[in-house]
Amino acid sequence: MMTMFGDGQRVVVVEDADKFVTEYRGELEDFAAKPSQSSTLILLVGTFPSNTRLHKTVDESGRLIDCSSLGEAAIPRWLGTWALAAHRLNCDSAATELLVDLIGTELGLLDQELAKLALVVPKGGKLTAVIVQENVGSWRTRTTWEMLDLALAGNVPEAIRQLDMLMQAGENPVGILAQIAYTLRKFAAATQLILDAEKLGKRLHLPAALEQAGVKRFVIQKSEAQLKRLGRHRGARLCDWLLKADIDFKGGSRIAPRIIIEQLILKIAAPQLKMMQ
Repeated sequence: MMTMFGDGQRVVVVEDADKFVTEYRGELEDFAAKPSQSSTLILLVGTFPSNTRLHKTVDESGRLIDCSSLGEAAIPRWLGTWALAAHRLNCDSAATELLVDLIGTELGLLDQELAKLALVVPKGGKLTAVIVQENVGSWRTRTTWEMLDLALAGNVPEAIRQLDMLMQAGENPVGILAQIAYTLRKFAAATQLILDAEKLGKRLHLPAALEQAGVKRFVIQKSEAQLKRLGRHRGARLCDWLLKADIDFKGGSRIAPRIIIEQLILKIAAPQLKMMQ
């Protein structure tokens, strides 16, 4: 594609240019070494090895723009920078990490949420994880987290009531189980880290184990209390319970999906001393 501007400047864009680069590498090296003053050549390539002469020449006389996707681990930091630049919104790291957890890694969707949150945060204030929790995601997402918190606190009646609300609203039981499993797998991993350390004659404190298992810093204290109540015996069995629930969902049992979730709630909500399974 070629575009002409009023001052006589030409811009030529070659899309999917990998084959073009291979066929005309010599000519492109010469062009890059002595670029035209009246033309700009833009090559959109899938790969551009840094050890080639062409790459080095373009790096010296032209401009290289890396359009590869951000790695998931880098997105929260980028999000904080973008929020300030695009929305004049100061964010703490816990807020950006939670946003990525709730929304995913699609940058466009994250930007939309930042625009909404900028209207919520008072002028001169900071976006915190609490504000994100209260304003991001559907009520169904928040209700599922609340249901799990209630179950981990041992409040079975209220946890079942929240489950009933979700089911009546048409929420897919598979999605409910997936969201529950997201947290419980981290608890299982933290438990295993502690047990592994003890086998080596070492002691790993619970907050450190939770952080190593991927629990966000701003919920470490709450998660510590929840896992203490759950106990190491049940913490070590979480993966087995989740696997059984998943197999049952996929035809391993004739039990209704709602009952499968209720059984899981009962297992994690029961008092430690009465838990016999």
